[in-house]
Amino acid sequence: MKVAVIGAGTSGLCTARHLLVEGFTCVVFERNSEIGGTWIYTEKTGLDEYGLPIHTSMYKSLRTNLPKEAMGFPDFPIPEQSQSYIPAKDILNFLNLYADHFQLRQHIKFSHYVELVKPTDNEKWEIKVK
Repeated sequence: MKVAVIGAGTSGLCTARHLLVEGFTCVVFERNSEIGGTWIYTEKTGLDEYGLPIHTSMYKSLRTNLPKEAMGFPDFPIPEQSQSYIPAKDILNFLNLYADHFQLRQHIKFSHYVELVKPTDNEKWEIKVK
């Protein structure tokens, strides 16, 4: 079975990894040019290349609001460091380590904006990507 995953942030990467372990074929559609989802910091404003508003809930000096011990995965913890509440850039680095460790990059289509997802008559889904 082929499965589409929308977004290469924390949830998308974890989903892709477990789909692959279970023998599914998957492709991850990521709107940005990099892994990280909400953990990507940008100073850009206005519209992106798809004409959509650039939104970020990040700011330059953001730290996690949960301890790192609660944010890693059971089989892939965040690397040891002295602080429990770590900078956002460390989470972004962790997600890149996770993707590389489980060889997920080859399944990610970067700069692919999912415009439409709708069911078809034959119990499948139509996905329109820009």
